[in-house]
Amino acid sequence: MMLVNTELIQKLSSLGPRGAFGYGLMEAARADDSLMVLTADLSSTSRVRQFEEAYPERFANVGISEQNMVTMAAGIALEGRTVFCTSFAAFISMRACEQVRTDVAYMKANVKLVGADAGVTIGTQGYTHYAIEDLAIMRAMPDMTVIAPADGLETAKAVQAAAQYKGPVYIRLTGKGGFPPVYKEDYDFTIGKGVLLRDGADAAILAAGAVVANALEAAELLRQEHGLQVAVADLHTVKPLDGALVRALASRVPLLVTAEEHNILGGLGAAVCEEAGAMDAGARVVRCGVPDVFSKVADYPDQLERFGLSARGLADAVLQGLGK
Repeated sequence: MMLVNTELIQKLSSLGPRGAFGYGLMEAARADDSLMVLTADLSSTSRVRQFEEAYPERFANVGISEQNMVTMAAGIALEGRTVFCTSFAAFISMRACEQVRTDVAYMKANVKLVGADAGVTIGTQGYTHYAIEDLAIMRAMPDMTVIAPADGLETAKAVQAAAQYKGPVYIRLTGKGGFPPVYKEDYDFTIGKGVLLRDGADAAILAAGAVVANALEAAELLRQEHGLQVAVADLHTVKPLDGALVRALASRVPLLVTAEEHNILGGLGAAVCEEAGAMDAGARVVRCGVPDVFSKVADYPDQLERFGLSARGLADAVLQGLGK
């Protein structure tokens, strides 16, 4: 059982999403002797080296062959094991897409796919390694659960929850080490249950992934500069979405702003629109994310600024949506 305190929260924040994944994986492995890990030549990058050293008989590096890795994971899982597969998000969602669909999702295999450096996290390394389509791909697969943790603590909790969950899961890692923690103390993480981090009646920002921290900062800017009370929700499970939370917010605020490191098509914004569109609430939805274009390559902070995902960008989106 992970003992959560201030020291651990700070440690997980400094480790970044990949390091927090590695920490959560070790905690899950201690509780489940059946847990195995497969990686496609990314032991260090995916932060599974410690697992490899501690449990060599439960680890396999398959080399640069993501498609084979996913099929192998499905076969092992169908023999009764819990299997984690790690690679860059762009590779595990696109290069191995058919294997994820047919071998994992269709077979309801107990495989946990972990996509590192999702969204625009990888910065200047270029669009070949960006993953701005992965949420849309994974959401479209029946029986696939999709999680986008907000910070280090939530990443570790999501890994442990996924290990205990029976069925296919995709965990999407965004952000860099040193990002401010969203969660300053322990809390209950439940797959499919969003977290209302801040309440407000003027608007709501619904976010997933590392930009949740920016959403909280944006809400504070709006309070200080304009006296607005803006709610912020961490919708860490993009599928199944917490429809009850979305509907509750849509019924009492005039504007919902979604924030995600993903194409504005097919991801969190689309999921919220689908949910809000099914009810007669009247709340307008504004989607903040990567526009449906291949943009210029830039550093991670510059990309967040460019796509309106910084704190200031999200605050401006709320003001524009409210007509202010």
